[in-house]
Amino acid sequence: MNFTFHPEALQEYIDAIHYYRKISPTLANAFAAEVENSINQILLYPEAWQPIEVGVRRCLVRRFPFGIYYTVESSNSTTIQAVMHLSRKPGYWKEREKNRNRPTIVRRGREYLYRCSRAGSRCYHAGACEQEVTRKHCCPQQGFQ
Repeated sequence: MNFTFHPEALQEYIDAIHYYRKISPTLANAFAAEVENSINQILLYPEAWQPIEVGVRRCLVRRFPFGIYYTVESSNSTTIQAVMHLSRKPGYWKEREKNRNRPTIVRRGREYLYRCSRAGSRCYHAGACEQEVTRKHCCPQQGFQ
């Protein structure tokens, strides 16, 4: 099964890694490993976690106060809508579902790629997983250049 990050969800994930890195690099690595483990569990058992909204489920991250909110798009595609601190205002991520024409982010190994949301587009732009992912995009129809 494949998965994509909503761009804001990836930014939340990166911000949390940076926050934990300020405290301790070991803690940041442990956080990243637990999130990656949770994502792998979601991919193996996408229906295992309780629905929070219609079509949206939440997987809790072990050892850290975070939840991964995701939607199962098809039998082999999942979209991560939020990597949310559980003490944050609930429901702030719901507007993201309405913004489906924005580019999504696909993980390929340790690299994250923007994918154009236009039907049939094969445009990609690379960004490193622990660096700021730029909004540059190779598809001029989407307004990212």
